[in-house]
Amino acid sequence: MKQPRISATDAALIRIEQVRVNRKQPQAGLRLAITGRENGAFVYDIQLGASGEERQGDIIVEAIAGLPIHIPLASAPYLDGITLDADLPMGAVRVEDPNPLSS
Repeated sequence: MKQPRISATDAALIRIEQVRVNRKQPQAGLRLAITGRENGAFVYDIQLGASGEERQGDIIVEAIAGLPIHIPLASAPYLDGITLDADLPMGAVRVEDPNPLSS
């Protein structure tokens, strides 16, 4: 299976690093999964994922500044080309998908 290409803005990397430090998990990666659809767009679940917490069937993409991203195999084909972004005042990391209506 081809690994999805994932990028991140500086704001997303700053916010992810803040959360890693606050939760005392400086080596943690992310777990990124598609959990459904709402109004035609994908719904994403983004969580910290410590090394060793990989789930069976996950692939691990080390696409962003050494940050491991754990992705369920079922989500991987739909995540190609996404960008992680963050609204620093609000603190939320979000997914910007250039093609959210992919089937």
